[in-house]
Amino acid sequence: MLASLQNASRKAVQREHLCGFIKANHLPLADGAVECQTTGSEAEKPLPQSWRSWELQDLLEEHGKAYMLESTGRGRCLSDLGFCECFPPFRGRYCEQVQHGKKDAQRKYKAVLHYLVGDREKLLADFERSLPILWTRFNEREDYPVIVFHDGLSKVSLNLSGSQECLFAYVADYKSVPAYLKDRMELQLGGYGVGYRGMCRFRSGPIFVQPVMKGFDYAWTLDTDGYFPADLHSDPLERMWREDRVYGYSHVSRDQASAVQHFWEFCRLYFESKGIDAKATKMMRRLTDALVLRDTYWHEWNRVLFMNDIEITKLSWFQSERYQDFFQFLDSVGGFWLYRWGDHAVRTIAIALFLDPDLLMRMQVPYGHQNTCRCGGERPEEVCVRASTSDWWRCIHRSEVSSLPPGTIVASGEVETVKEEILFGGE
Repeated sequence: MLASLQNASRKAVQREHLCGFIKANHLPLADGAVECQTTGSEAEKPLPQSWRSWELQDLLEEHGKAYMLESTGRGRCLSDLGFCECFPPFRGRYCEQVQHGKKDAQRKYKAVLHYLVGDREKLLADFERSLPILWTRFNEREDYPVIVFHDGLSKVSLNLSGSQECLFAYVADYKSVPAYLKDRMELQLGGYGVGYRGMCRFRSGPIFVQPVMKGFDYAWTLDTDGYFPADLHSDPLERMWREDRVYGYSHVSRDQASAVQHFWEFCRLYFESKGIDAKATKMMRRLTDALVLRDTYWHEWNRVLFMNDIEITKLSWFQSERYQDFFQFLDSVGGFWLYRWGDHAVRTIAIALFLDPDLLMRMQVPYGHQNTCRCGGERPEEVCVRASTSDWWRCIHRSEVSSLPPGTIVASGEVETVKEEILFGGE
């Protein structure tokens, strides 16, 4: 009996010393590893409340943190930069807190909303304006996590009343131009700098394989200046899952010839190298038929594409070897840096080649972006209006248009878009 008591006492002393070491060095505890008693003030400390503002505060790397985050899949550390990141739904200094969305338990899929934000005043100002709109008109109800990709942001705090917490994900090679291209590349190509071209490349392929995306089934892309001009009545992400769709789009447009210089030639080179028939699908035939728009040559791409300033992707399809191989070939020839190839071009050709059109979904949500606006199938009796070209769109009932002040701009819903029949009509 005495030996048993001595053994218990010795273990208690060892545990006390271990807990003291853990506390002194601010080390995280794996679930169930060691039980350390806390004082009353520590035990009663409330969990962090939902944010009413956001601030970029990277978690500093500490002893053992990289192993703990990466071995559990809760986050990662970028050792060369000295900071760490949590992946949703984890929060806290060691990503030890779990902050589930209010509907996570009842959903059979995982989805994320994401932005790509550069450290420029205009982009940050747009984001400051669009994020509260996302919250009040959609995400306060649906409560999906929001990821903000960036390549380095200053510690800027934006007071966004009523907005939700965002998690930041650093993109390590966002502006990493290959050495062999640096002497050949124009720093400003038709007004598009290296950052813009890095964005096009990132959203063409690398975004789908970012570590933070591994835990999700669907991703909804939003631009900093893209927004909802009215409340959403439905959840497009839920519809994507329910109907088992792969790609959700809002509208179709046509790219300018200067932005796709040599793109089609390199696409054809890829097709030839892989033995792919460029006219094997109905959509590809529509995209390369000179009779469709009558201003392109036979077998040339007519530059019609899915606009993806707003899009929903089923991540497994875009993470697949087939899609990523197509992207990697285009990336290897340097066209994103040399010619400003757009991610919407890559997306469109890959979808037209490899995806069954029945797996596409047209989003019917109200949406505004620059000069384009539509109130969508959810609001057939409403139109987009704005006071001036610098203002943002809002949806109102058609009957209210006559009472608007002179000079109010009313959107047709077709500005800078083309009819979808160009992609889907005919044979």
